[in-house]
Amino acid sequence: MEDLDRNIIYYDQSKDLFNKEFPKINSVKFKDSNVDLVPSIIFINDKPFHYNIIGKYDNNTNFWEWGWVNEFVKNKIQYRSGLLIYSIDIIEEKDHMVKNILINSKIQITNKINIDIILAYTLRFLSSFGFCYIYELKESNNISKYFILKIHK
Repeated sequence: MEDLDRNIIYYDQSKDLFNKEFPKINSVKFKDSNVDLVPSIIFINDKPFHYNIIGKYDNNTNFWEWGWVNEFVKNKIQYRSGLLIYSIDIIEEKDHMVKNILINSKIQITNKINIDIILAYTLRFLSSFGFCYIYELKESNNISKYFILKIHK
């Protein structure tokens, strides 16, 4: 439970920093690469970030779907798939619920806090690779797509 608390705090701090840097988002553009080792880039208000797709949430069905389920360009899920491998290796019984959330390709969200748990664990794990923010993009009224961002240098 300590890990969960730490991860949620880290996630909340990251959201606060992102919202300070981007109080209003005027534009979002993508420069995608279909080459495995060339990162795809998202521009938020013309600021470039490398990104990986975390997943999608459907507000109508309350289902979360991990990005690796329907994304076939490796550079868009490369780091996120590392979290899947890490999650498979979780063996502590106390972490069983978190393991199930992180390894199932599609899960029904019964409580909105589960989305925060997903995003918090993802951010905390991928922060070791330089990822620092999570960005939610509304694809429609019901579908939100989540990206994890690393500052483009």
